[in-house]
Amino acid sequence: MSTTPNPPVGDTPAQAKALRKLGFTPEEYHPENAPLGYRPEDEQRRHQVSSTHRTIAWVCTALTLGYMLPWAIAAQRNKSNTGAIGILTLLLGWSFIGWVVALVMACQAERS
Repeated sequence: MSTTPNPPVGDTPAQAKALRKLGFTPEEYHPENAPLGYRPEDEQRRHQVSSTHRTIAWVCTALTLGYMLPWAIAAQRNKSNTGAIGILTLLLGWSFIGWVVALVMACQAERS
């Protein structure tokens, strides 16, 4: 049984970004310096919204005649704060100002 070696950590753009968040540059990264159990690829996976979540968000938006639209937009755009936007829309969307704030949060670019 042959095994192929894993590529060096930091070779992909997602891994390099995750390493920079930790204060490492890919050139100076050594596996023994990483936090226990840390894998750079987990950083990107953590912010992904599942297709089921997206579907539920869009169905709720249709059933509420657009009331939950900010949540659906956030889920579709894979925002890291999708849950917060959904809660904000649900609890404060009735005030219109809360709904607009949630919509702005859903449409903003993801902070790096």
